[in-house]
Amino acid sequence: MTKIKVLIALTVALILLAVSCAFAMAEHREDFSKTLPLKSGERFSLENVNGDVRVTTWKEAQVEIKAVKSSRHSEEELDKVEIRVEEVAGGVAVKAVWPKFPRRARVSVDFEVRVPEGVVLDEVGTVNGGIEVRGPFARADVGTTNGSVTVEDGSGELEASTTNGSVRVSRFEGRVEAGTTNVLAVGEEAKRMLGRTPGNILAIRPMKDGVIADFEITEAMLRHFIQKVHNRKL
Repeated sequence: MTKIKVLIALTVALILLAVSCAFAMAEHREDFSKTLPLKSGERFSLENVNGDVRVTTWKEAQVEIKAVKSSRHSEEELDKVEIRVEEVAGGVAVKAVWPKFPRRARVSVDFEVRVPEGVVLDEVGTVNGGIEVRGPFARADVGTTNGSVTVEDGSGELEASTTNGSVRVSRFEGRVEAGTTNVLAVGEEAKRMLGRTPGNILAIRPMKDGVIADFEITEAMLRHFIQKVHNRKL
């Protein structure tokens, strides 16, 4: 009888432990949605940090902005990030605003946006996330750091760039300018590569005599060191 009681107690303890772990790993989410008038030929911009951005076109004369803030830590973390949407002259601007350093928010924000066909995507960007664009537009300037850019079934003028990622363009009609910068090594390892790299790899000194000579590479270098300290992506 005593053994049965011990087994029951152990079973209950394991169930409670499993439930507590499940709650600890639960993802806290907050949905955001807003729709504003926007015409073909007008401008749309979006600035994000730590999350993906997906933009598609439709025939409506309005922009539909949906976002999901998520955190595996607490609901209070979600309140630290604000999504700002402004109607500006000739367009709409969206920005995910994180708290200033040294505060931090352990949050990711994923956007899904629908804009009118023929719109101007004016500086749509994110950090630590991918960008996906589908549909015809007048012009698009899209870019990310530590993520990939995908453009499909589009037309117009496209400028796409990424640092530490890839750019994929398919079924597109129009002018395309695309560029990638993949960081292969930083610090002493990169220093040993100076003067010894093949033609498709550049060894760059982003800072010379205490002055930043290449802002994009300096940003990637700092991100590398921060990620190394925290052992995670930012």
